[in-house]
Amino acid sequence: MTRRSAAPVAALTAVLLLVAGCGPGARDVPDAAGSTTSAASAPERTMPEIIAAQSSPSPVPADDQPLAPDGSGPVRHQSARIEDVDDETAPRPTRVRIPALGIDAQIVALGVADDGEMDVPRDARTVAWYEFGPSPGQEGSAVLAAHVDYNGERGIFFDLARLGAGDEVIVEFEGGRTRTFTVEEQASVAKEVLPIDDLFRREGAPALTLITCGGEFDAAARSYRSNVVVRAAPTG
Repeated sequence: MTRRSAAPVAALTAVLLLVAGCGPGARDVPDAAGSTTSAASAPERTMPEIIAAQSSPSPVPADDQPLAPDGSGPVRHQSARIEDVDDETAPRPTRVRIPALGIDAQIVALGVADDGEMDVPRDARTVAWYEFGPSPGQEGSAVLAAHVDYNGERGIFFDLARLGAGDEVIVEFEGGRTRTFTVEEQASVAKEVLPIDDLFRREGAPALTLITCGGEFDAAARSYRSNVVVRAAPTG
């Protein structure tokens, strides 16, 4: 499968401090009653257990591939499945719906900012798709990130830690086609042990990874100490 060249994953190690409102400007936000609350958080895991080892599918043996009519060689297999579409024609995600949280949000394609950090939306209600990685449903881990809070406003992923196994995430693509993913696991992971290589992997079984900030808020650093990570698998 043809792949775009991606921005170096190593550059994202320090980047996730700012992913989804983790950097300067993040703060507690008022709830409906006017009191100040922090984002919902999951039990901390110092040793992340959310990533299971994934293996790439075995290639089709050459002897089993059909030959071209002129006998020049195997015919390239063309698949209509979303996960098998090459990056040049990969469907671009445009919206994400999470019924359990009442989320229906626009997705924008973002990459790496000029300062080397992963770019993030400029508002509280938009979700970013990391465009240098897979599209949701393709081989590898497709990443959607959003703010937990932004400039005193609750972010679209404020309640992400409330998701549990079995909850559905529905991604809509250009053209109106949708794909359903089912949550397998959710965890709050300390930043120093965040498994960057796994979260942004471009190989292995398809997975949808949702990321925002969580855990304790460091008032001095104006940053959350952890990331909430949700892993979902395609089921429809």
